[in-house]
Amino acid sequence: PQFLKLVDVLVDTCFVVVRDGRLRNRRGRLRRLARDDSGFTLIEAVVALAIATTVFTALAYAATTAIKSTQIGRQNQQAADLANQVIEDTRSIDWGALFNDPTTLQCGTDPNLNCAGDPTIQVDGVSEPVLEKSGGLVGVSPDGIYPVTYAINNVDYQVFTYVTTPDGGDGDSRRVTAYVNWDDYGNDRTRIASTIVTNSTRGLPLPEYNLTWASPTEVTVNPGSLAAWKIELTNQGAPDSFDISNGETNPLQLKYYLPDANGDLPDPLPAQGLTQVPDKAGGQPALIADQSASFFAVCDEACTAALANNTYEASVVSQSVTQPDADSAVEVIDLSLVVTDQVIGGPGNVSSSFCAADEPLPTLATVSGYNQVAYKLHNSGNADWPEYEYVESPPDSGNFGFWLPTTGNSLDSTTQSPMAMNYIEDYGIRVDKLNPGTYPNPTLADLPALPAYSTDLEPTSTPGRLLYPGTTASTSVAEVANWQGDRVNRDYRGNMTLRLFVKPVSGVNDVQLAAEVFRYDKKKNSGTVSDVLTPARTSTAPAGGSTVSISNFSSTCGDGKFQEVWFAWDSIVLNGPNGNKAQQVLGVRIFNVNSSSGSKFSVGYDHEAYPATLQAVEE
Repeated sequence: PQFLKLVDVLVDTCFVVVRDGRLRNRRGRLRRLARDDSGFTLIEAVVALAIATTVFTALAYAATTAIKSTQIGRQNQQAADLANQVIEDTRSIDWGALFNDPTTLQCGTDPNLNCAGDPTIQVDGVSEPVLEKSGGLVGVSPDGIYPVTYAINNVDYQVFTYVTTPDGGDGDSRRVTAYVNWDDYGNDRTRIASTIVTNSTRGLPLPEYNLTWASPTEVTVNPGSLAAWKIELTNQGAPDSFDISNGETNPLQLKYYLPDANGDLPDPLPAQGLTQVPDKAGGQPALIADQSASFFAVCDEACTAALANNTYEASVVSQSVTQPDADSAVEVIDLSLVVTDQVIGGPGNVSSSFCAADEPLPTLATVSGYNQVAYKLHNSGNADWPEYEYVESPPDSGNFGFWLPTTGNSLDSTTQSPMAMNYIEDYGIRVDKLNPGTYPNPTLADLPALPAYSTDLEPTSTPGRLLYPGTTASTSVAEVANWQGDRVNRDYRGNMTLRLFVKPVSGVNDVQLAAEVFRYDKKKNSGTVSDVLTPARTSTAPAGGSTVSISNFSSTCGDGKFQEVWFAWDSIVLNGPNGNKAQQVLGVRIFNVNSSSGSKFSVGYDHEAYPATLQAVEE
């Protein structure tokens, strides 16, 4: 109404000279409208409200989207800043400590880590191996909780940091990659930062070296026997010396010694142990780059005598002398000691049924400072037999067959128990299946694939290694089966026992078997032996004798079973040579001494069925 009154005044003012009737009518209508207070209709109100709702909803959605986009952008920027901060922090880590500690690699919860084999991550579509090392400082959580989590503006960011070898990189460059993961309104987000770090020298050269094993990490001994581990320290940085000590929680009183001139443990041990490598007290200079030094960690006779039957875990700690406080100054290597009063390496549970010897196997003597050990007899140190040779043997004999080769089969029993079959006989050992239907052109497919402990050289009805009688001219060398160990220059005392399982074949009903123990010089590799000893007793001559003789096998052990037999040597005194002029190992060989032509028999030594062993008292 006030507006209409204003209009009325304006009309009176502006059109005072106009006396038109239409103007007066219009002014009348305006006055009536000013006096009308009937308002809007319902339809007008609903339409106005709908328009207002649509407008304000659109404005609210636009405002919410803008706020969410701003928040996502802020989170993304915070994640990028966090990733870059982690990358920059790793640049300050010493090169020698620029590794992932194994505890930082959480295979079960880390979505970026591939743990099928050695841990790897994907970097730009390429799989790169993660460099891990105990004591590494990359990715370590301050509170020991993984994954490492940072809370920023009410958002939890999980950070995973890795050191990898870049594709095509060398030893002087490593890649550091940081993954930052977080949850954004139910969506998984990731920000990645990566950089290449090179080995650059800043200030004093930092310690860089490694401890590696030069012997097995686990040693088994009887109480009161010496246990030793050989460790190699390789310096890869500036000239330095390194203190050697036991770990803080070591259950073993370890002592440390430098090797003798031949690289072996000194015998006898020096009165004073080692505390530093190289031995500055002994006038040795510091190790330069790429130079190595070996030393022995020893739990001596008094150390093991104080231990109960158990497995003990211990550690050896080395520390840089020139920069003891540097991040890379300390290296740790772990070892294990098994103490047992049982025969070391003796047979476990046996699944087969065989005829036991009439007299029980003699027990080994207890000799102070010596271990009771069992050498398991097997075919070779490898998983399979060496390649067969189909040859005429002896030459011009007309006797063709598959034979184990006489050369090119070094005895490597590192993956098996330590007494492997030896192939040094003149013509090897015949191993064919005697299937004449394939001659004169048999194929390797006719022969079984034999693992190291298998002796199934014949069809399954007659398992075992065939041993021919010595009187058969065409197989004059196949009456000998010969094994040798891999432990060099050991001393032996007390007694030895050889346990075997035999069974005649081809209708033969008796067994005549002899045995010898000996030393074999692996360094000379001449095939000659020394210190040959014949047994003092056997299972068939327990009061004295050197031969196992079973004259009526079917009556003593029928049903196709193998018969347990043994040989025993008494009052053994064998001293291993000192120095590197010889590398003597212990060996044993058996002979088929049956004088009847065709009197061959099988020797069984599958260890799940027939645990054939040579037991000795060894230092």
